[in-house]
Amino acid sequence: MTLLELLSSAGPEGLGLGDLATRSGLKAPTAHNILATLVELGYADQTSGRHYVLGVKARQLGNRGGLVQRLTQHAHGPMSELVQRVQETAVFCLYERGKRRTLVALESAHALRVAAQEGEDDRLLSTATGRVLLSLLRESELKRWLVGRSLPDYGWPEVADLTALQAALAQIRESGHCSFSKDTLIHALAVPLQFPEYGLRAALGVFYPRGRRPADGDDWELLLRLKDTAAKIMSFKD
Repeated sequence: MTLLELLSSAGPEGLGLGDLATRSGLKAPTAHNILATLVELGYADQTSGRHYVLGVKARQLGNRGGLVQRLTQHAHGPMSELVQRVQETAVFCLYERGKRRTLVALESAHALRVAAQEGEDDRLLSTATGRVLLSLLRESELKRWLVGRSLPDYGWPEVADLTALQAALAQIRESGHCSFSKDTLIHALAVPLQFPEYGLRAALGVFYPRGRRPADGDDWELLLRLKDTAAKIMSFKD
């Protein structure tokens, strides 16, 4: 972390190995090995003058907070239009550090509605948006996410083990959405969104009480509205 902080303060000209070792208090071979790893991972780059500068991934990390804030602001408009049209609760979530982070939560105006709030939680198995987020993970990421967790989980009791989970997530990826009813009271529908240029994976979901037909039609019509809104949100450019 010290080396990255030094590179950040050095600016576009960067610093040589000797300077970095001296300022960080590391021995030159140790600093060289760490820098080689940072270069390999994309967090540092080496210029033709053999100076080290911040890499793309490090710059993305530095800008991530502002990036997510701007994405959140961009998503509000399309989501407001969606909620107004279907008259049900909608949420926009990111996968972040193994959690589901809800950036935008807009509730229906109905007296009987599904409540939603912004913030982080670990309800990835028990929510439609969470399941969509899991479906976007690479196999190695999914296995790391499962460390310390056991299957079956109360949030998805039908999934008994890793193989069953992988099959269920593959089905979500193939269909392009997740649809299920929770506790026979709430119906949920969610679709994926990806922003590969920013390293962000997201999900957009709509929730409503079972037995009530959404204002915009059946599940198929609702899915079309969700995908249309997702496309508008994915038009985001920073």
